[in-house]
Amino acid sequence: MPAALDSRSFFCQDRRRGTAATGDAAVEEIYAGPKAALRPIHDRVMQAIEQLGPFEIAPSSELAPTLGAAPSVTIAGSTMQARLEGSRLAAVVLAVFVAYWFLEELLVLVPGYRGLFDRFEYYVPRSLLSVAEIALVLLAVCWLHRLGPPSGLRELGLRSPAARAGGFGLVATAPMWLVFAATHDFAPDPVPELLYGSLLSPLAEELVFRGFLFGQLWRRAGWGLWPALAVSSLAFGYGHAEDAARLTEGLGLLAVTALGAAIFAWLYSRWGTLVAPLALHVLMNASWGLWQVGDGALAGWVPFALQLTTVTLAIVLTLMAAKRGWMAAADDSATAPVL
Repeated sequence: MPAALDSRSFFCQDRRRGTAATGDAAVEEIYAGPKAALRPIHDRVMQAIEQLGPFEIAPSSELAPTLGAAPSVTIAGSTMQARLEGSRLAAVVLAVFVAYWFLEELLVLVPGYRGLFDRFEYYVPRSLLSVAEIALVLLAVCWLHRLGPPSGLRELGLRSPAARAGGFGLVATAPMWLVFAATHDFAPDPVPELLYGSLLSPLAEELVFRGFLFGQLWRRAGWGLWPALAVSSLAFGYGHAEDAARLTEGLGLLAVTALGAAIFAWLYSRWGTLVAPLALHVLMNASWGLWQVGDGALAGWVPFALQLTTVTLAIVLTLMAAKRGWMAAADDSATAPVL
């Protein structure tokens, strides 16, 4: 075997001859036209990789799934190492999530926290809890990937295209706002309560469940889209249903909120930014707080129908945006796991 392989030999590694021709044609297509000047660089990179040992072309989603992933090169033996690192990262992510689950019980141990519920409205201590939840997952991703806070927020999904994703949320929730304005009395919550329920609480939930739990398991730990989506969505649904007074109410809340969480996770995966589901979450919650629709996700048939209309419209708009190329490109601001 020659010391260095050109791009044609590269595509023959661990492939039959028919497949090699397909790979060669793909390279020729990539470097056609204005990109032809980059072909020598490609050949030199392939020659350097060949010196590392046997390798093959494999989908990068097998090792490190990212938004809009492209094919990558797998060096022999690296697959096992990548899976091991992914398993370690998943273990840390799940451990941090368990800490999040019991965070309020830990805060109660802090002198004075429990007394806040007696001296202030519920949203004051709950706001402190939301801030602590955001800090927990931000510190976790910064530690896992050796990032500063701004890059950590990007790793959690707060990145471009924010304006376009925010506009998507406005359009998707427009029917809900219009119908509530026509059928309910405008009776907004006090401003501090409205800010908590419509902004801070949704932000904390999106960063924890979609940005951290779903995003890290899927984009970083090597889990598939659907396993990561199922775990994060069921956890979100259970968190909203565990305090239900009746079993039937709990099951209804679990079903509705878990389905909504799954759709929000899917929106994040398609838009490439957490701003898309966050805008939808914030605006849906705001409509509840401005028109006193009711308590919880199960507030009657009309609100339920409007929620269903909103998420259906969100799915349609997302598919239309994907067809027109409005989605974000992959933006992996973090380095590979360092465990």
